[in-house]
Amino acid sequence: GVSLWLERADGTQYFYAHMTSIAAGLDVGSKVGVGQVVGTVGNTGDARYGAPHLHFEVHPGGGAATDPYPHLVAVDPATRTQARSTR
Repeated sequence: GVSLWLERADGTQYFYAHMTSIAAGLDVGSKVGVGQVVGTVGNTGDARYGAPHLHFEVHPGGGAATDPYPHLVAVDPATRTQARSTR
């Protein structure tokens, strides 16, 4: 399947899998920015007969995968707004 690894300066790694394609212009060693499109969701690899989706993993410090939900909520503006409105 089509997959992508991103790595932050602190060694945290992000893994994206089952993609249809990687964004044009991205090569090994490319730097990406916040909000930059890195590819398109798909159903490649062992997901080829299922619905298109993104398999996303977070590996803090390059270690074992952890639950990505807290990382996603931390950067989601809608979630931050909802949290403030429920206080």
